[in-house]
Amino acid sequence: MPRGFSAQERAAIRRNLLAQGRARLATLGMSKISVEELAHAAHISKGAFYQFFPSKEALFITLMEEAEASANEQMRQLAAQPGATARQRVLHFLRQTLLLSRHEPLLGHFTRSDLEALLRGASPEMLDQNLRRDTAFFGELIELWRSTGVTVTCSPGALAGLVQLLFILSLYADEFAEHYGAAVDFMLEAIADKLVALPNSNAPDAGVAQTTPA
Repeated sequence: MPRGFSAQERAAIRRNLLAQGRARLATLGMSKISVEELAHAAHISKGAFYQFFPSKEALFITLMEEAEASANEQMRQLAAQPGATARQRVLHFLRQTLLLSRHEPLLGHFTRSDLEALLRGASPEMLDQNLRRDTAFFGELIELWRSTGVTVTCSPGALAGLVQLLFILSLYADEFAEHYGAAVDFMLEAIADKLVALPNSNAPDAGVAQTTPA
C-alpha cells in the first residue's frame, strides 16, 4: 500500500509529476507515455501516482488547462489588435488562433487518438466546467470586440465551438497534405463573412494579410 505523504511532499510531487508530463508531452504523443514512466521520473511508485491523479489522462487534462489559460491570454491580445475593417480583425484573429493551436509546444505531437483518450478520461463534470469556462471567455472576447465597434453574429458558446472545431481540423492537416492551407484559407474567409455582417460583404477585404496555417 502506498505510504502517506506530508502536505509539503504532496505539493512537491504533484509539481514534479506535472513537470515530467509537460516535458514528455512536448516531445512524445500521449499514447507513448505511461504511468510507470511518469511515476519513476517523479521518484514514486506506480501505486502512489494514483494518490495525485486518477489516471494518466487526468494529469494531461490538467496540463492542457494550463496551456489553455496561456493561449487565452494570447487570444485576448489578438482580439484587441486593430484592423482596417471589422471583418479583417476577426479574420486575423481566426488565422492566428489556429496558428496558436498548431504551434503550442504541448500540442506538437498531439493526435486525434490523444484527443479521444482525453475525452474518455474526463468526467462529465470536467467537460461541463470546461464548456462553461470557454463560453465565459469567448463572451469576454465578443464584448471586447463590441466595445470597439465590431459586432459578431454568433453567441459565445457558438464561437467557443467554432474555435474548438478549428483545432480539431488541424489534427487532420497531414491527411489534407498540400490542400490543407488552401482549404483552411477558404473556410476562414467564409467564416469571417458569416461572423461579421457588413455591407457588400461578398467582396473580400483588400489587403488582408494571408497567414495560412503551416
